[in-house]
Amino acid sequence: MALDGPFGNLVTNIAPDDFAKLGYQVGDTVRVKLAGKEVAVSFVKTFGAVPVGKPLLYIDSRGLVSLAINQGNFAQAHGIVPPVPLQILPK
Repeated sequence: MALDGPFGNLVTNIAPDDFAKLGYQVGDTVRVKLAGKEVAVSFVKTFGAVPVGKPLLYIDSRGLVSLAINQGNFAQAHGIVPPVPLQILPK
């Protein structure tokens, strides 16, 4: 896991094909465990699909699963400093 520049988005090494095997569809709520804490995020295609200040999971421009907050800093909001353990929980 790494940070996406100054934005605080968390970039994983999870490919979309591997994520798809978990059965999540766009619009689903995904449970993610980060550094021992569980968070629920919406799986969406674009930041605009969630209200400002809400977390999201999306496929970034590199084609990797990433976590963000619409117009916010996910890493800062959750006290995350990569690398940390990340687990996407089953549906």
